[in-house]
Amino acid sequence: MRSTPDLLADFAAFCATEATLENEQGPFADFEWLAAGEAEFLPELVGSAEKAAAFEPLGQNGAGCVIAFWRDPAQPESERPLVWLDSEGSPQAVVANSLAELLTLLPYDTVLLYNASVANEDHWRKPTRRKPPTEEFSTADVESLLIRSQQRNPSQRRYTRWLMKVAGLQVSADPMALIEQAYRSHTRLQDWISQ
Repeated sequence: MRSTPDLLADFAAFCATEATLENEQGPFADFEWLAAGEAEFLPELVGSAEKAAAFEPLGQNGAGCVIAFWRDPAQPESERPLVWLDSEGSPQAVVANSLAELLTLLPYDTVLLYNASVANEDHWRKPTRRKPPTEEFSTADVESLLIRSQQRNPSQRRYTRWLMKVAGLQVSADPMALIEQAYRSHTRLQDWISQ
C-alpha cells in the first residue's frame, strides 16, 4: 500500500488537472479540492476554532459540506480517519479509515458519503427504528448510485482509471460496509464535537 503523503500528493495533482479540464469535460464527482487556508469557515461547522484545529480539510462538495482528515483523540496520529462535516451541521461522521479508503468511495460521488453518514447517525440514535447502512441500502441501491454518478459526472471514468493506474486502488465493491466499519472504529464525531 502506498503511503498517505504520496497518495495525497498524487490526488492533489489529479484534482489540479481536473480543475482545468472540468469546464470542458465536466466533473469527476461533486468534489472540489480545498487547498490549505481555503476552509476559513471550518470553525462554524464544528463550533469553535479550537475544534477546527483537529481537522485538515481535503475537499468540499457543491453544498459546502467538507471532507477532512480528523485527529481522533482515541487513535494514533498516523491513523487519521476522514470525516464528513455537513454544511447544515448534521451529520458529522467518520466515513473512511484512510485516504485510500476514501478514494475508493469517490466514484459513487459524495451523495454516498452523505447517505451513509445519515444512516449511521440515525441508527446510532435509534437502533430499533433505523437499520445500519449495510442493511438499509441494497446492492441495487448502491449500484444505482454508481450509475447516476457516471451520468452526472462525465469525468468519473477518468477518475476511476486514475484510481487504478496511479493510486493502485479499485472502486469499493461494498462501500456501505466500508463506511459503516470506519464509523464504528472511531470515537463518534458528533459526540466529540458536542463536548
